[in-house]
Amino acid sequence: MVCTLNPMTTKPLCEELNKLNADAIAAFAEAKRIRRQRDVSFHEDAELSRDGHRRIDALVKHLLAGHDGEPCPNGDRPIVRVTTPAGIKTSRENLNATLFP
Repeated sequence: MVCTLNPMTTKPLCEELNKLNADAIAAFAEAKRIRRQRDVSFHEDAELSRDGHRRIDALVKHLLAGHDGEPCPNGDRPIVRVTTPAGIKTSRENLNATLFP
């Protein structure tokens, strides 16, 4: 029995995704460090959380529509595309053209 493996394809590198991911991690790590060092007020805690969530939102926005309205190809998980009743995957423009002539 011979086992053949298909060559793995490499994902295209997306520097913006790497930067956004590092920024989000750094924001949460900084907030965690500050919270451990001293007692923070409710307002300061909300501000720390807001900064982290703002960076996460930027990361998700890039994953969903960061490349000219298309999903980032370098994401960890594939983005589900809209399918037509026939089961053929189409882009949003083709789908809109068929739904709204």
